[in-house]
Amino acid sequence: MKKAYFLIFFVFAILFCSCEKTRDLDELLKEEFGFAIREKTTDDRRIILAGAECIGGKWYTFNTNNYYSILDNKTKNNCIILTLEYSFKMIRGDPEICFSDWDYPLKCTVVMTTKLIEKMIDATKRFENFDFFVTKEELSPSTCNALIITDNLRVRSEPNLAASTKIIGKFNKWDDVHLIDCTKEKTKIDGLEYPWYKVQLDNGQEGWIFGGFAKIYFSARDKEYLYKAFEKEGSEYTNQFETPEGFY
Repeated sequence: MKKAYFLIFFVFAILFCSCEKTRDLDELLKEEFGFAIREKTTDDRRIILAGAECIGGKWYTFNTNNYYSILDNKTKNNCIILTLEYSFKMIRGDPEICFSDWDYPLKCTVVMTTKLIEKMIDATKRFENFDFFVTKEELSPSTCNALIITDNLRVRSEPNLAASTKIIGKFNKWDDVHLIDCTKEKTKIDGLEYPWYKVQLDNGQEGWIFGGFAKIYFSARDKEYLYKAFEKEGSEYTNQFETPEGFY
């Protein structure tokens, strides 16, 4: 009988010790931790798409030359749900006037349990990165604003130049438009290779414009440099599509 009691006690002791003790979410948020979102690739490249860190309960995006933003931050069922968007840029223009040519922004959502946050905290204390890996299928287009840099830019019913595609509107130079979607594939037109951007017209109709003549911006400074770069007649077809020497 004593052996039976001892065996039962031993089993419960093992189960108790093997259970991970996780702290309360509010307590964990007092710690410092962060993570990077990386793209899954077939050749095992580690491409960082976005990143965020939590310091004293406040969230920050990594300070880089690219655009990262936290769209949403909420707590549900003792988990943190964080939605981030990101965009990459190329520096375009001549050495005198350069501007940021941004990719269409994409977004992804990360769900963090208390156990996962504890692992992030541990990695941070050991000065290691904590990575989330996502596929392109797990990313979705965000929304953004853009400046039109040419006159008579046609808005088409479909993202192509087919004769059967209807022209449903047009934009002119310096029109400020709101973009709501983007094609995954790029099209080459007049030597420029860009995706098509989806827009909504004043009458509620939705259509597509070629991305080579709509420059995405994220700040007032972006707009200022775009005005300077494209103020000359015909400039949208010349020097701004050359990357200046010394830039990357």
